[in-house]
Amino acid sequence: MAPVESEESARTFDGDWPALVLKLKLGGLAGMLAQHAELVRFENGVFELAVPDAHKVVAGPDYRERLTQALSNYFGSAVTVRVQVGGEMDATPAAQQTRTRLAGIAAATESINADPFVQTLIADFGATVLPDSIHPRTDGV
Repeated sequence: MAPVESEESARTFDGDWPALVLKLKLGGLAGMLAQHAELVRFENGVFELAVPDAHKVVAGPDYRERLTQALSNYFGSAVTVRVQVGGEMDATPAAQQTRTRLAGIAAATESINADPFVQTLIADFGATVLPDSIHPRTDGV
């Protein structure tokens, strides 16, 4: 009978850093570094990450150690995490989440402003749509 591979030993990385970060659901120091880092390169178990200048504090050794531990636990083997600081990155998981959130707000605003009932309220009663009251739906409907 062949040995059964555990789920951890079968895990691989396809290069999609934001998807991996989302899957890991990291919190604390590891999560802060993961969210604000952009994958520069991955090869032979070495994750080379870059962190924007604005978030350089998360490039510290404590953050790096926690992320290394989390990734090693996830993949079931030792990995190395290297972090460089510099520049403005737009491919970090945090930056992508911000863009998605802003796009959702823009779509919701457009939808509300185009709604015939809302237009009637504005025309007949002088109603005003408060921009801060607009929130995109998160239930997928």
